[in-house]
Amino acid sequence: MDGEPLIFSTFGDVEWIAVYLAAALVILLPRYPYPLKQWLLALLNVAGVLVFFLSTSPQDVFALGLLLGVVVAHWIVLRIYNARGNDDDRIYWIAFLSPIALLIAFKSQSVLHMLGISYLTFRMAQTAFELREYSGPNVGLGEYLAFLIFPPTFSSGPISPFLYYRDTASGSSVSPHNLGVGLLRIAVGYIKFRFLATIAQQLTFTHHWNDGFQHGYVDFVVSGAAYYFYLYLNFSGYTDIAIGISALLGIRVKENFDSPFLARNIRDFWRRWHISLTEFVRDVVFTPLSMTLLRWFGIRFSTAATLIATFVTFTVLALWHGVQPGYFIFYAAHAAAFALNNLTENELRRRGRPVLRAYMENRWIAAASRVVTFLFISVTFAFFELQTWPEIRKIFALMA
Repeated sequence: MDGEPLIFSTFGDVEWIAVYLAAALVILLPRYPYPLKQWLLALLNVAGVLVFFLSTSPQDVFALGLLLGVVVAHWIVLRIYNARGNDDDRIYWIAFLSPIALLIAFKSQSVLHMLGISYLTFRMAQTAFELREYSGPNVGLGEYLAFLIFPPTFSSGPISPFLYYRDTASGSSVSPHNLGVGLLRIAVGYIKFRFLATIAQQLTFTHHWNDGFQHGYVDFVVSGAAYYFYLYLNFSGYTDIAIGISALLGIRVKENFDSPFLARNIRDFWRRWHISLTEFVRDVVFTPLSMTLLRWFGIRFSTAATLIATFVTFTVLALWHGVQPGYFIFYAAHAAAFALNNLTENELRRRGRPVLRAYMENRWIAAASRVVTFLFISVTFAFFELQTWPEIRKIFALMA
């Protein structure tokens, strides 16, 4: 994430959200050409981003202008790619890698900051990835701006696919079902963020360990678990609100969480946690890298190829969040657990399907696995909160 989402302290006031929704519905509901709708929605979204996330100060206006310039430049590359039948590898790699290069440039300097740059650049790269196998209409500049500068998903995702957006925005409509689903998701998300996340936050390291007392290893696990709960409630609460607002407009947004506390192992956890980001790095990093290594070295090195691809993928995830040591500790631990999980399942498969089936269907093993997975994630999430060496040393000194 680009930091922790703060929903209404970031995404404007309730009144401004209502104004945005009313204006968006006025644009989307009438029957007139789709390109015109998208241009009008793009203009509304740009204004919405200024109101919700930025300001009219010269610095913020410049930052938004720079952002729009980047989007237009990327759209031009996509149109060149479209014009060549989505079949020019050189243009594809420019379209795919240029947003990643932009993200690295922003992450590696401290002068210029831009809210939402991580999610924006990943959506741009993902759009190039989607279009490689797509034979439908070309991407219009209006719809590309409306898609990327969409206030509900602008600052903290999800990294929803472009084709999700096009399929629903081209026929968006208000219906009792969309209205009910949208309002319910908004209510659930607000309760998660405003009440439940605040309660969980009281036991995190930032709050609980500033009481002047010594703490033990049990407290370390409790605070790690509290931060796990806090991050889930805060982030999934934002996602619920983003999906709910989008549903009111008839626009589909990708789900980002699927009951991560029920994860049986670390692989299962990453199928349930921050799904849009996980699937993105799986599709554009893990799968291509592992397949390339297999082509180079052969099937005999399949285990090594999977391990290498796993550690590279988790390194990319760490770098996406930042360069603080805590992120690398967190993702290195998860990469090791992910690799161990793969090796264990491979060994069970080698012993035969009945052995693997018996292992997977045993309720006691499943229950124990969920407990161990939860404890492991809780401990490692401590380092997601304690990002720097001074913070880590301070906490361990309190346990001495």
